[in-house]
Amino acid sequence: MNKVILFIMMVLLVYPVNAKLILPKVLSDAMVLQQNSKVKLWGKANPNTTVEINAEWNDSKVSVKVLKDSTWAISVNTSKAGGPYKIFIQNEKETIILNDILLGEVWLCSGQSNMTMPMKGYNSQPINNALEAIVESEKYSQIRMFTAERTISSKKEFDVNGSWKTASMANTPDFSAIGYFYALELHKTLKVPIGIISISWGGSNVQAWMSLENLSMFPEFDASKIDMNSKTPMRIPTALFNGMFNPVSKFGVKGVIWYQGESNLREEALYKKMFPAMVKEWRDKIEMGTIPFYYAQIAPYKYDGSNLITSALIREVQLECLDIIPNSGMAVTLDVGDENMIHPAEKAIISKRLSYIALAKTYGYKYLPHKGPVFKTAKVNQEKIHLTFETTGNGFMPSVNGIKGFEVAGEDNVFYPAQTKLKSGTEIEVWAKEVSHPVSVRYCFKNYTIGTLKDVYGLPASSFRTDKNKE
Repeated sequence: MNKVILFIMMVLLVYPVNAKLILPKVLSDAMVLQQNSKVKLWGKANPNTTVEINAEWNDSKVSVKVLKDSTWAISVNTSKAGGPYKIFIQNEKETIILNDILLGEVWLCSGQSNMTMPMKGYNSQPINNALEAIVESEKYSQIRMFTAERTISSKKEFDVNGSWKTASMANTPDFSAIGYFYALELHKTLKVPIGIISISWGGSNVQAWMSLENLSMFPEFDASKIDMNSKTPMRIPTALFNGMFNPVSKFGVKGVIWYQGESNLREEALYKKMFPAMVKEWRDKIEMGTIPFYYAQIAPYKYDGSNLITSALIREVQLECLDIIPNSGMAVTLDVGDENMIHPAEKAIISKRLSYIALAKTYGYKYLPHKGPVFKTAKVNQEKIHLTFETTGNGFMPSVNGIKGFEVAGEDNVFYPAQTKLKSGTEIEVWAKEVSHPVSVRYCFKNYTIGTLKDVYGLPASSFRTDKNKE
């Protein structure tokens, strides 16, 4: 072959003359961008050319030079909530117009099946009050939803399939119930457009949502055992970070909501280290500072036996992570579990509790009660144990049948069901006739249980124990 022709062909392969201006799918019509912020727009184009951005809410254009690897990214200032707007993105040969763009509040939601579970429910597993909410969603066209297609990858991907949908009877049934109900509460209260991006996969563990660089910091992790052909792709370490999180990580969000943990049963000590490390990595990648990270504690379910404590240990770690992860919050689900169904039907309740945390901690409604009673101290007083709690509500909610779920034990660490007595709005005494000298107390520390200790607003306390260091 003529050397000149060969050289020209090589140049064309490296620098294609008709290279398209490409955007990731998360940057598309009907999206919501975070208001009053500096958000990123990014994509691909011919190297060494210039991409120009003209957003209708801004008076001036911005431009960026495309790098040698064909990628570009630029920050764009956004104004207060409003729209719809258009964004014009162009290079020398092509113009992309993004239509129906709103400015408002944007949240990322992620996790496993309890986050994935759509408004229409799973087969024979309903979402309570879903039909009414689906019909009413027709009124909320300023709620926009993006669902990333389930994708695994061994490398950090540029894009993931998905598209922005407007809340409606046609679109809402297929979106995450937790995500939609959360967006709905924020929209009703803040009265601004809400964008919610869902990247979740049922059965996924925390390792799948972490990068290779992050996981390599843990001696328990062996990179040589990563099998991209695994029959459980949602549990392949790094696979969902690469395939689903990385493609949307540049999208400016206000915060993250998370519902996961069931797939990390029996490795609670490792989860306590990996979960905070994952949160830090996500925040670093999103590059919006220490953004809020609010999560749902896993709900009671029988798992490997209703009276065993396998899932209670993960709930305990999730509670402890509140003190490890800055700017975090946790919605307790101890009262909405189902012994025979791992997917609670009360997704609206869980979402509302997450939204109360956001409204109180992120949006300035500091007076809004957003967490149930929190255990503080235990003091043995002869044959009884005196417990104190912190509450944001006006003390405990009275219970006609008494507060159930407490157990006490002596030095032998054998626990017996306890009787209870409310001493004040923040104090409880517990005892059992079988234990003359109690030393430890547990509350709802089992796989399946029903939490009855609540504040006057109905917000439940988490399960807890005082004997952790006696194992």
